[in-house]
Amino acid sequence: DYGADILIDEEGNMRLINFKFNTYGEEEGTDEISIASAKIAAHQSIDLGCFDIINSNLISEGGDKEFNGNGVLITIEDTEVTKRNPLYSKQQVEDEFKQLFNVEKVIWVPHPTFDDENRFEGVLDVVDGENVYRSASANGHIDEMCRFVSENTILLAEISDEEANTLNSAKITKERLDKAYEILKNATDINGNPFKILRMPCPDPIYITAESGDILNETWNYLWNHQKSLGLVGDTLKDGSQF
Repeated sequence: DYGADILIDEEGNMRLINFKFNTYGEEEGTDEISIASAKIAAHQSIDLGCFDIINSNLISEGGDKEFNGNGVLITIEDTEVTKRNPLYSKQQVEDEFKQLFNVEKVIWVPHPTFDDENRFEGVLDVVDGENVYRSASANGHIDEMCRFVSENTILLAEISDEEANTLNSAKITKERLDKAYEILKNATDINGNPFKILRMPCPDPIYITAESGDILNETWNYLWNHQKSLGLVGDTLKDGSQF
């Protein structure tokens, strides 16, 4: 996600597109983790022999940009505009992407899968009377739901009606995936040709119960109990719970 986004032309020339990073929209970009992560791309680029570096003022991660290799980019509007770059308009972000990546078309999907929203959003589902939370997330990435598998073929996740009736998160995600499908089936490549869209079932969720003594549980408890000293005020779950 914060690795090197390198363009390579037909002659093998390389160029790094270097974005800013703010820990998936959870920080301001001035914290130690964001600063350290933002340096990785440039170091990787140099290690690969790429010294042509273009810096962008946009905040963006690799996992939310899906290219077909011939002028088309798919990305999520809520992520790239609302969550990462709220000071920029959708058109400004699109224009920057077109210039930086030399693409002719940007296809905007409105929202990510619900389970890939901010990990601090609170309860994801209630299963057997127990609250279920996200263990982690990228806070809205296209690679969680949609990928180019060839220049003109798109793989898009799918949730059945039966699955949507079992979990609230699945219901919301189905609505989002179905909306994405409507957009993608009406989209075309740079030559005006429609894309072939393949639907792929989503895997069943895996539930992990964190208990006292578990590394996961103890880590969350430590963050909760030391949030002021760690500068984490405001990062607690929105429902007020600590896990």
